[in-house]
Amino acid sequence: MAEIWTSQRVLDLAPDAASIKAGKTQSNTSKWSNAGQSDTAIWGEAKGSGKKPYQVRIDLRGPAFKCSCPSRKFPCKHSLGLMLIFAEQPDFIPQSSPPEWVTDWLDKREQRSQKQQEKAKTKAAKAADPAAQAKRIKKREANIQAGLDELSRFISDTLSQGLATAQTQSPSYWNEMASRMIDAQAPGLANLVRQLSQSISSGDNWQSQFMHHLSRIHLLIQGYRNLDQLSPETQADLRSYIGWTTTREELLTLPSSPGTYLVVGQTLNEDDRIATLRTWLLNQKTCQPAQILDFGVGNQPPNTSLFVGTSFTSEIIYYPGSYPNRAIIKDQSEPTLINTIPGHLDINQTLNNHTTALAANPLLDSTLFSLASVTAIHTKFKSQSRWCILDQNDNLLPLPPNFRDGWTLLAITGNHPFNIVGEWTGTHLLPLGICFNNAYFAWPKTNQLNQLARVS
Repeated sequence: MAEIWTSQRVLDLAPDAASIKAGKTQSNTSKWSNAGQSDTAIWGEAKGSGKKPYQVRIDLRGPAFKCSCPSRKFPCKHSLGLMLIFAEQPDFIPQSSPPEWVTDWLDKREQRSQKQQEKAKTKAAKAADPAAQAKRIKKREANIQAGLDELSRFISDTLSQGLATAQTQSPSYWNEMASRMIDAQAPGLANLVRQLSQSISSGDNWQSQFMHHLSRIHLLIQGYRNLDQLSPETQADLRSYIGWTTTREELLTLPSSPGTYLVVGQTLNEDDRIATLRTWLLNQKTCQPAQILDFGVGNQPPNTSLFVGTSFTSEIIYYPGSYPNRAIIKDQSEPTLINTIPGHLDINQTLNNHTTALAANPLLDSTLFSLASVTAIHTKFKSQSRWCILDQNDNLLPLPPNFRDGWTLLAITGNHPFNIVGEWTGTHLLPLGICFNNAYFAWPKTNQLNQLARVS
């Protein structure tokens, strides 16, 4: 597993910039003693300010971290330092049997995991009571319908007051409505209201973004009000956007899609103490994408066990809906580094595929594009000079207006063709990674506009 870890992957785990700097200072091997590794864990003792060294243990399967230092950051600087040594100087950490203070922690993690699984089974058994479940669903549906009515009036009032008034509203104006949607048990609507607020500060074209989000909310309200007139697939789409969840146990009863999947990109969004990690997979054979969502609350980060630039053999299961998009991983093999990605040669064909996806699910906010044999070019696009992707048929696809890595792309590729993966938003391609000369380069999950780095 050591070859999977790179310095960039380690630094991506850091909770903030200060931790990155501090972690690098702890990657000096002179600060460490009694380091060791097994197939699933690494450990070591770091010099601290006191007489006793700090004991650091890391479960590579999570990864998960435990350090005896008083820091409240996860991972702390000592954990980051040991991981950097593991990535950059693996010979310093020999294979050995873990000491008791490591095995005790690993055993407790295993016991906690088993208890959580048992708790989930108990919870599922309680939820299986048909009468109680029907009562809960009926109550929630009533709350949601009341929330839809309130949000519909809110939208009408916003439009009647005009966009100029909307622009002057304070954040609390939008946050209050989002909170009401949470109270109505419709968290999906709350997220859309927050997006509505954020679009106001999106730049010169904020009016277009604002109306786009407003239209999506209106479409969702009208669709959900007429749910019984729609297909089961569209009903599943709308329920998902409202905030109804499908449990893993329910998903495991659905057909799976086996194959080799490439982890091609990640984005991380943090809003109201909730972190959402979106990981994009690409089927190596069919080029079919899948989106994996993980969530973190407070100091608990999302699951980071999927590494960009790796592949694994797995069965995935798509959520019910009119267009296969979000999925869960049923099981997976050990990851290996990737050196190529599949892609479409024609931008127009890819745009047509996007149109098909939107026709099936008009509420899709983005789809994954994978393009092969393209180049980067700075040129005129719709009367504006900007960076674009150019295919072999001279078709252009715009990158974000503030894209700053164009010259880096040219430096890496020498203006030779490469493959690129990104999220198509309807107006531009938000790049996630490129494959060139048997190497994969990715943008960090917190900012897809700069810092392109090799990950495999």
